[in-house]
Amino acid sequence: MIAILGVTSDDVLYFKTKMTLDEQGSLFGDILYYKGTLSKQDVVVVAMGESCYLSTLVTSIIISRFEPYLIFNIGTVSSISSQLKQGDIFIPDRYYFDQVDFTANLLGEYGQIPGHGAFIVADGELNSTVEATSYLLTNRYVQRGYLLSGNTFYMSEAPIAEDVKAHFLKVENLIAYDTSSVGVALACQMSKTSLLTIKAVSYQVGRDEQKLNYQRKGLEVMPIIGKIITKFLIEKESE
Repeated sequence: MIAILGVTSDDVLYFKTKMTLDEQGSLFGDILYYKGTLSKQDVVVVAMGESCYLSTLVTSIIISRFEPYLIFNIGTVSSISSQLKQGDIFIPDRYYFDQVDFTANLLGEYGQIPGHGAFIVADGELNSTVEATSYLLTNRYVQRGYLLSGNTFYMSEAPIAEDVKAHFLKVENLIAYDTSSVGVALACQMSKTSLLTIKAVSYQVGRDEQKLNYQRKGLEVMPIIGKIITKFLIEKESE
């Protein structure tokens, strides 16, 4: 089985409409799951809700309950670099924790959970495969780089720029930010579950002219990401 996780119901709408639905219900509380088949694969689709807290919890429950061999993490990110534009597709090679600080206890550097590394490394082979698939299906720019995740949504440039300058200045290629992915990555790392993240860039932080349309711009890319994942699964099935 595979799992497809988004943050909002809009993130996963494409997959809900394309899958053959066998079962749906409450994962817990008002967070719902949809179970069925997609491209001959058993699949469970879930909108996790906002924040890394929820994404860690939901991903852990999904892994425990459904035992997926692969998780797709979809949705949107904000660009914090001039090289990543609104409407691009982003594939992270590393996940960094924001707003995690145990340095006062001498238990690592900023962003490091005690007992874990300073960042989580993505599966390079999976990333390369889905990157190649993306270029076959779309003329949108596909960029790989490093992703920072925290529990604050930034619209203004100054706060996130100060954060990066204070804690991640030496991290080259840190170009995107979201509020969910590192929680998914942590749950997958601890359970040894494969993870592939592919996201739409909805907003370039600090670009005020994008504030009115950033949600729509992100959603416009979701069907493309859906087609990329579907083709990826078809190719895996044929191997």
